[in-house]
Amino acid sequence: MIIVRKILFSFFILGCLLLFGCSEEDEFARNYTHLMPSENSDYSIYSVGYKINPEELTNQGINTDNYKIIYESSLEGADNTYPKLELKEEPAFVVFDKNGLVLKSYNFESLIKHLKEFDSDN
Repeated sequence: MIIVRKILFSFFILGCLLLFGCSEEDEFARNYTHLMPSENSDYSIYSVGYKINPEELTNQGINTDNYKIIYESSLEGADNTYPKLELKEEPAFVVFDKNGLVLKSYNFESLIKHLKEFDSDN
């Protein structure tokens, strides 16, 4: 009877590992759900120390309908709220899709380049 319990327990543990370990979502998607895109957007942009004006993105040919923009005024505020992002300086731009983090950049031009690529993929 003890052997049967051990076998059943082993299958239970294995099943849990498979269930939780095979998720496409990364750690950020699981821990920081409010940074993830809304139902109406493909991506979210967490901008720290630089307030992104949607018109700025539109002028660069980026479809702002694809993005939810979240602003934090300071690196200190971002570190207190989201320490696992491990941001090093501001401005910082972090982009998420439904599965988690897809880009971390400290350069606005680099952000624009990647957003254009994301838009062309959709």
